[in-house]
Amino acid sequence: MRPKSVETIAKYIHIAGKLQRTIIVNQKKFPELQELQDKIIHIPIDRTQQNPFLHHLEQICQLLKENSHTYIVRHLHYNFTKDVEALAEDRELLDLNYYLNYID
Repeated sequence: MRPKSVETIAKYIHIAGKLQRTIIVNQKKFPELQELQDKIIHIPIDRTQQNPFLHHLEQICQLLKENSHTYIVRHLHYNFTKDVEALAEDRELLDLNYYLNYID
């Protein structure tokens, strides 16, 4: 069994990667996603926090919430938050490849 910190880091990488893939795949159709990406990359990981990776994802959740002016960002925020909550509560993550899975 892996230590809890390794498990948290693995889930953090999975969640952050899923967010990145979602933005890359959908940013041409939804330019607001590129604007969000530009803001997300400037959120530092605060290593003074008890769980810096969870805290970083929570900061991204807050950014998404503050920028939920369109349906796309609200939907992204909703699904992303579900994964962050699952990480915080040690539950299974959403079984999705992207946070905007069905958008064509």
